[in-house]
Amino acid sequence: MKRWTAVASGGRTAAFLANAPATEGERAQEARRSLARLAIRRVWMEMRAFGGEPGAVFFVFAYPLLMMTVFSSVFDQSRQIVDPSGTVVITFAHYFLPGVVATAVVLSSVQLIGIQVAQDRESGMLKRMRATPLPPMAYFLGLLGQVVVSLTLQIVLLLVAAQFIWKVPMPTDPSVWLTFAWVCLASSAAGAAAGIAIGGLMPSARTASAFLIPFVLLLQFISGVFVAFPDLPMWMKNLSAMFSLKWTAQGFRSVFLPEAFAAAEPVGNWQHGMIALVLLAWIAVWAVVAQRTFRWYPQNAR
Repeated sequence: MKRWTAVASGGRTAAFLANAPATEGERAQEARRSLARLAIRRVWMEMRAFGGEPGAVFFVFAYPLLMMTVFSSVFDQSRQIVDPSGTVVITFAHYFLPGVVATAVVLSSVQLIGIQVAQDRESGMLKRMRATPLPPMAYFLGLLGQVVVSLTLQIVLLLVAAQFIWKVPMPTDPSVWLTFAWVCLASSAAGAAAGIAIGGLMPSARTASAFLIPFVLLLQFISGVFVAFPDLPMWMKNLSAMFSLKWTAQGFRSVFLPEAFAAAEPVGNWQHGMIALVLLAWIAVWAVVAQRTFRWYPQNAR
């Protein structure tokens, strides 16, 4: 609420608008608005910085399409995927699409953000930012916003290519797209939180790259991204259940695969409740890790 206040000066009274909120609730509301404005500005700045690295942009946007091209070319003509009942048959490209979408999520969040955070700290940018009035949360929300914007563009490009090049049918039920939306948002938040926490732990950008690139690649293999999940050995399925990528890929399978394929999952259904619970749990875990271990200053800073 804005208040008019009368102020006497030199025998004259001037009325001016006082912008300070009158109550605690109004002050909290104004703080939230200010944080939102700063976060949006940070998203814009992060996207501009990301766009200034053509190599990174090309890799992030081209990798999912390249993976679809390579794997569908190798397997599509020689292998069909059949549901457990033996009545529904789909192409390998159709089965592979959910895993590629999950790959786009993990690359844009865990890997990209983890390396970027380490680079920002090593270059001294985080140290300089810490000396400004910018709330730390605005920086973290800016990173999350970068993930959401870039991932949205990637997925739109991937789904258009999947439908028109590989003839993958898209869902027609609005409720399925609602599932797609919450899986995307929850997995992006979990991945961004993981990237921030891991990037904060890494001593340098080089170390972050050396750790994250093979770790994410290995995670994709054990989570059933590159192969049909039912074909994985049981120990690998159990191991992958400890990480969010397996649940992310399962959520996307529930969106793009026929309902008959739910029987191929470990418990015979898509487990939407468990997917949501695991992703929310990982968001909380990585947020706590980041809060306790995140460093704003380079390792050699005095």
